[in-house]
Amino acid sequence: MEKQTIQQARFVHLFDAVKFNKQDTIYKCKNVENDSIVTEQVKVERFQGYSLAYNLGLYFRLRDASSWAKSTKLTGLFKTSTPRTFYGDAKEKDGRKTLFIFKIDEVNNTLRVVEFKKGFYPHKTVIEHIAKSV
Repeated sequence: MEKQTIQQARFVHLFDAVKFNKQDTIYKCKNVENDSIVTEQVKVERFQGYSLAYNLGLYFRLRDASSWAKSTKLTGLFKTSTPRTFYGDAKEKDGRKTLFIFKIDEVNNTLRVVEFKKGFYPHKTVIEHIAKSV
């Protein structure tokens, strides 16, 4: 990552897959920070066309409620030019977006989530550059 980008990275979360379902995979993290948006359990699920979203194949859901159905869909995962690497965003109440980079390793059944500082959301070409270095 470029020096500026490293400074913008807030947390790097490492998840292990704990359950595989037909339409989704549930991951569990050992190192979630208290002031992070990300929860200890997360789910990556296939987009099934129930919203107006387009150009995405996966959703990232936080476990912040009593069931997965009531839990927050944080973001859709948009493809990058780097295989199995995606990006998404978390929208703040003031309208600003925060960048997330996702790297899915299907061999080791792991998920790496890079959470950036609130309000950091660069242009698509910068996102592509960051995705190559994650």
